[in-house]
Amino acid sequence: MLDIYNYLSFQSAIYVAEKYNADKTMDHEIKIASFAMAVFDKTKHIHNLTDSYKNLLCCSSLLHDIGCFISKNKHHKHTRYIILTDSEFDVIPDDLRHYLSIISSSHRKSIDKSIKLYNENIQDKLKILISILRISDALDHKHKFNNVLNSISVTDQNLIFYIKSNDFQRTLVRFNIKNQLFNKIFKIQARLEPQVTYH
Repeated sequence: MLDIYNYLSFQSAIYVAEKYNADKTMDHEIKIASFAMAVFDKTKHIHNLTDSYKNLLCCSSLLHDIGCFISKNKHHKHTRYIILTDSEFDVIPDDLRHYLSIISSSHRKSIDKSIKLYNENIQDKLKILISILRISDALDHKHKFNNVLNSISVTDQNLIFYIKSNDFQRTLVRFNIKNQLFNKIFKIQARLEPQVTYH
């Protein structure tokens, strides 16, 4: 796997994300990227992917909502369109650019059908990154619950996220929808727990 940072730096990804940011704030994107990096690192002993995949996941996390610039309705499809057509991404080799578009545009319910253009090994690796992006995105659902990820613990059967949230129940409902691909791929259960504060 080529390292996307050899073609599109972290700063360049931030620049493009800001260029298309409909909300005029990068809080959500930065938070999702941070969550995704934490999940990637915590599960590395399971997926065994290199840092090149981690960097691809980071860029995908920063760019996953850029389609909202066109329309929030079906914005995942607009995200794919922007990544495949904006000249900012012309420096990225074609396959790597497609990987970026597939991951970024698959953060909702369905996986981009163009993933089937690649062999099963590539598909499996992209699905790992998609599944991590989905649960990371769910941790900041609605972008307004001020969710804070305090810690992640992993066991043989569970990956447990401990969060502080203004609306834990609504976050939990969304999380339990978006964790299904992760649970299937990793064969462990991604769970959400409220962070208990002791006085």
